[in-house]
Amino acid sequence: MPDPAHIPDRCPRCQTENSLYLREDAIECRLCGYRETFAELLSSAEGTPSIAERRAKLHPSYRLTHPGRVTAWAQTKFTSAQDAVHRRDWDGALRSLRQALEYQPDFLDAHLWIARIAADAATRRKHLAAVLAVMPNHPEALRELMVLNGEIGAKGADRIASGNAPPIHAVDAAVSAQVSTPRCPQCGGELTQQGKRVVCRHCGYTVRQRVPPSDYQALTLALLKRRSQPVIWRVKQHVLRCEQCGAIHVQARTLATECPFCDSTQVVQQDTLGSLQQPEAVLPFALGQKEAQTALNTALASIWERLKGIFNANRADSVSWHSVYVPFWVFEAIVTITPTHPAELLRVFRHIPIYAAQTPPRALVRKLRPWNFSALMPYTPALLGEHAASLYTLDFDKASLRARRYVAQTVRGFRQENAEGETIPLRHVIQQMNFQLVMLPVWIAHIREVDGQQRVALVNGHNGKVAFGRPKSRA
Repeated sequence: MPDPAHIPDRCPRCQTENSLYLREDAIECRLCGYRETFAELLSSAEGTPSIAERRAKLHPSYRLTHPGRVTAWAQTKFTSAQDAVHRRDWDGALRSLRQALEYQPDFLDAHLWIARIAADAATRRKHLAAVLAVMPNHPEALRELMVLNGEIGAKGADRIASGNAPPIHAVDAAVSAQVSTPRCPQCGGELTQQGKRVVCRHCGYTVRQRVPPSDYQALTLALLKRRSQPVIWRVKQHVLRCEQCGAIHVQARTLATECPFCDSTQVVQQDTLGSLQQPEAVLPFALGQKEAQTALNTALASIWERLKGIFNANRADSVSWHSVYVPFWVFEAIVTITPTHPAELLRVFRHIPIYAAQTPPRALVRKLRPWNFSALMPYTPALLGEHAASLYTLDFDKASLRARRYVAQTVRGFRQENAEGETIPLRHVIQQMNFQLVMLPVWIAHIREVDGQQRVALVNGHNGKVAFGRPKSRA
């Protein structure tokens, strides 16, 4: 699959911006007819810049960014290094910078300049790591380390440094996607979920699960990687080719669905634009349809529902069910809160869930909390079993803003008083934020009431909590 960072934002032939449009396996220019396949794009991917290219961009800077005191001798050697940079004497600059570190080993500016000038990757990594050990979110150190690790290209790093956000392009046409059909590795039969196990319904083979659960991703690194892209693609529909019967069909905002021709499970892996992120974890269904029906009946028999029934005949006439995994971005944050007595408070916020789909409605899904995140399992397509699964429509960058707002609102709820009994306003700084994409289980009940009205009810597929939507009259 191609990396979206390799797709240009202007036509390579006529240099017209935003003139490229997508076909199933290529890009074409609306104006000059230029055409390039995704395979050709991948073969021309940008690489790590040469030593000469890196050094050509360097200019002396005597301004210090070290967060603290710098000794006089270290600063003198740093000044000598900048004079050497001005003369393009790279060996002399490295010699002076290393001498500065002998006087002050934690001098961040010296570490950063050695990483800029040094020729070998091992030296650059060593000194970038020294910067990040003190300032974990240092933008340049993170950016250059990602280039060294091959996570982004040199042009992508330049785009990050420019501070310009990549444009967002919505794709109106359906984009081809790669799918997988979870099958038993022993007999090729269909897999089904039984509690926390995934088993073959034909031969009884049990699929081994990965342990431990997947780690969270660092939000800062993910945001930098996104900003390195020349364009961000928004794909509304995917073209799926069934692995079992070969049929082709189009699906919108779906991670897992059934083939309409042979009923085999189809799980989307990635599309030709690389626009999707795979889940990291799944909270398996603990309730079957019968248990969900029992939970719904109990909720319908509650005092509140009986009181509403005095004014409206809200008794269920019939109920139709379907199950779905819905996407959540789950964040964790390390936060410093000041002022506190006697010292600042370090608070860890765990499992901040941000709903990432449009349907079912967010207000209704929120009523299903809390979720048992301790029961999460590492994601594999086989874990989705016979249930449908929705794709996220809210990206992690926008979801992170909601997570930050949750942290801010929580901190504002804290109270601290001084000796006079006055409330002291608390400030907070998010030191680090991580995230992962999680699929959570929901049973959806479409209820037809005896008075002809219809409403939707959601049942938490793990703990049986029920949420009712508003009744609607039949059209």
